[in-house]
Amino acid sequence: MFAGAVGRALSLLCVAMVAANCGAQEPAGASGCQDVRLRPEDGGLYMAFGWDDAQHAVDKPAPVLVCVGGGPDRRVTLTGTDGISVSPREQTTGGQNVALRFEVTVQPGRSGKLTYAQISVASGKSLHEGLSVTVTASANGWRFGKPD
Repeated sequence: MFAGAVGRALSLLCVAMVAANCGAQEPAGASGCQDVRLRPEDGGLYMAFGWDDAQHAVDKPAPVLVCVGGGPDRRVTLTGTDGISVSPREQTTGGQNVALRFEVTVQPGRSGKLTYAQISVASGKSLHEGLSVTVTASANGWRFGKPD
């Protein structure tokens, strides 16, 4: 009888663990995030970025998406190098699969990069961070691009 209760408890624990990990899936509607960097099978996180290929006017905002899978609530930050501003600088996931939209504005002649970070709301610890998207200036404006 004791062995049966332990077996059932272990089974329920396994089901709960699998269900908790199911949140680390691609966000619904994340088709705009063409640059997938992490998949759930790479360690439980889903991380992707999305942008258009258009040339953008200087000092005019253009959107970039940061797509993250579910799991515990996280803060997602996106920052630009000198001359590249991002608004808002931070958003939260609410523990959901989401495509977060950030607006990027570039000053004339500025090239650089956008760097993102995911931080646990509960612990304040960094979960993942890194280079996300490049910005390349041209004579007529600027473009987003994939880092090397």
